Formats: sequence, structure tokens, C-alpha cells
Amino acid sequence: MEPGFTEIARLARSQTAHIDTDMELRQNSLLWNGAVRRLLLALFVLFACANANSQSTPNLDSESKELVVLLRKYGFKVLFQHPPTRGAYGLFKSSTKTIFVSPLAYELGIGKQVLLHEAVHAAQSCPTGNLSVIGAKISTSSIVEREISGILYQSYDHVNKSVEQEAFLIQGDPSAVSIIKKALAQRCRKR
Repeated sequence: MEPGFTEIARLARSQTAHIDTDMELRQNSLLWNGAVRRLLLALFVLFACANANSQSTPNLDSESKELVVLLRKYGFKVLFQHPPTRGAYGLFKSSTKTIFVSPLAYELGIGKQVLLHEAVHAAQSCPTGNLSVIGAKISTSSIVEREISGILYQSYDHVNKSVEQEAFLIQGDPSAVSIIKKALAQRCRKR
């Protein structure tokens, strides 16, 4: 498994211990002032984050593994790396049939929900490449409906809100994987 944020922070602290030893030897040197030390620490953390965010698959439960395999059979790429959109935990790019799921989502414990959400968008993209609702009938409480509406109102002004609403509803449904599998089978062609 890739190192998480806490592991990266621990490694960064252990690296600064070596810097501290060197700093004692060079106390009067301008090279080892506080700014350079912070820069070295920042570079180490960036390097560690770059290594931690490779495309390796996180530990997935059996349902998620099965879903990833199925998505790939339908020609979708599933990448476990930071999406190209800043601040996003997941992203579906219909032009390249690519699903991005940030490793940070798994660190936060929301990786499966992000994968499900983006898998819904993959199914919504079939057969034309343009996202359209699947038409799944999901019932939920009015509180959940209100929360989803609030999220859509605040964060999703650039998209078809019905497509996003459906993705949020399905990702939270206990039978989400079977809904997505059925939609893929009905709407998409295997490669």
C-alpha cells in the first residue's frame, strides 16, 4: 500500500532530524538557515507525495475490484491518481473514457463512494459519450435530497444537475454496484 499522509509526515520528520544534525555543524553558514531547511523539507514532502500518488491500485474491497475490472472491460480507464481538476477527489473525463480517483479519497475513507460516483458517470456516458441520466429509481429521505441539492447548488454550476444528482443518489445506495453493472450492460458496449 502507498504511504499515507501520516507516513509521509513521519518520513519528513525523520529527514529533518538529519538536517538538524547537519545544522549543528554549520550553525554559522548562511546555506543552512531556516528558509533553506523549510525548502528542503517541502521538497522532500513533494517528492514523497509524488511517489505516494502513483497509479497503483489501493486496497479495494471485492465489490470495488469487480467494478474496476468490469469498467475496464467496457473500455474505461480507471486511474488511482489525483484528478487533473484541482480540489477534486474524483473525475470522469468522457472524451478519454477515464475515471480518476484520488488516493487521498481512500486516505479519508471515501474512496469507494468516489469510485461509485465516477462509475455512474461512466455508465451515463454510454452510448454517445455525452452524459445522460440512467433512469435508476432511487428513493431516499428528504434530508439526503436537501443535502444533495445544497451540494449541487454550491459546487456544480457547470454541469447537468440531474446527472450529478443521480450519481450522488446511486453512490449512496446499498445496491449501487449492481445498479451500475446493470446500467453498463444496458448502455455500453464491451471492447
